[in-house]
Amino acid sequence: MQSKFMELATSANALIAIGLALKVKLQAEPDDPALMDQVAQVVDALGLTKSMEALTKPQAATMLANIRGDLLLGVRVLCDDKTTSEWEHDQAELLQTFGEVSAGFPKVLKSKIGPELYGLLERLEKPGARFLDIGTGVAELSIAMVRQWPSLEVLGIEPWEPSLAIGFRNVTEAGLEEKIELRKSRAEALTEFDAFDLAWVPSAFIPSHSLPSVLERVSNALKAGGWLLLARPHHDSEPLARATAHFRTVLWGGGPLSCEDAEEHLNKAGLHDVRSVSMPPGAPIAVTIGRCK
Repeated sequence: MQSKFMELATSANALIAIGLALKVKLQAEPDDPALMDQVAQVVDALGLTKSMEALTKPQAATMLANIRGDLLLGVRVLCDDKTTSEWEHDQAELLQTFGEVSAGFPKVLKSKIGPELYGLLERLEKPGARFLDIGTGVAELSIAMVRQWPSLEVLGIEPWEPSLAIGFRNVTEAGLEEKIELRKSRAEALTEFDAFDLAWVPSAFIPSHSLPSVLERVSNALKAGGWLLLARPHHDSEPLARATAHFRTVLWGGGPLSCEDAEEHLNKAGLHDVRSVSMPPGAPIAVTIGRCK
């Protein structure tokens, strides 16, 4: 037990060092050169020096948000008296960080996923195109989608008031109040029909018992030919990676979801052309897609 603990503690500290290297890449000026010399040694020992140099700033920002989100949530659940799998967190920094994880997705959608989705990219360019952001949180994905496709109109659904309050502020600061509507509601209460060209459903934040009804409501809200993207944490067949992915999902309020289960859910929701799409190497999420006929 002690040797495994030390091995994992080393990995945790290495992750912190990578986070600091990413932070400096985004800020350009290191606060403490002596500390950053040690960070550079850790990155070099991991064999990541060239990979770190090759990262774009958006890639670095997404990776840093992932690291910060996991560490902030870990501190919260370890220090709180009550440990729960329900998403009841109200710490502004934690909520904002989780939102920033998704901000880089529109570029991946445009370059990697969109070309596989018949007609989607053309639809998103047209005036009147609409995007449904389920579990919008602090609205970072909604904002990033409008910045990627300026003609887009967005409805963000979010039941958690602390996240939504930050989301309203973020939308206002971005000057996108006319493009993004935020609504305090659960996805199961969605009443729109034939209204959206694209919908995003993050299964990791939706309880397993609610997911079928959410997907049914969202599929009904799609226009003919519209696409639904069902996201879940990515994992491979390695036992520890699979176990930790499932752990994170439950910690976030959702339930483990395999590729096969995701495809079955979308088929049962009445969608067509259901399949899981390839993602960039190392992507933290996997995406299963379905189209409204």
